[in-house]
Amino acid sequence: MRLDPRREAALQMGDIAMATIEVKFLFTLEMNIDEEKDAIGAIPLGARAIGNVSGTFSGPGIRGTVRARDWFLTRTDGMGEADVRGVLNTDDGALIYINYHGLLDLRGVGGAPPRAGVCPLRTTVRFETAAEKYLEFNRLQAIGIGEVSFATGHIKYSIYAL
Repeated sequence: MRLDPRREAALQMGDIAMATIEVKFLFTLEMNIDEEKDAIGAIPLGARAIGNVSGTFSGPGIRGTVRARDWFLTRTDGMGEADVRGVLNTDDGALIYINYHGLLDLRGVGGAPPRAGVCPLRTTVRFETAAEKYLEFNRLQAIGIGEVSFATGHIKYSIYAL
């Protein structure tokens, strides 16, 4: 396999060529954090809280509701780790398992989820389904780019397939 001639020339000259990643927009995911949560408390890695999120999603050819659970970890270094697993229930009756993991940088807000402000989120996303119409989702590696509003508990992502 040969590289693009421009990239090959850049590598031969010692320059670092930037990779381009093409993405395909899948859907927008909007959720609200339920106020009720299970606060596990201080553990060796930080503080763990397990809570529910729910909302809607919509994109080209797909829309519906989502219910999920987040095993959130506030790490001792001021970072937050989202570990979310749930179900997308499409308007046409299909069920799609979604799981995603990602980081929130909480250092600028005191190292803990604040009561106000907005924090960017970046996640890796995977899917599983038996629904014939959505079988391609089983083969996707996706990313989520979004933000959480701590004042409202609102989370909004754009989900893209790589």
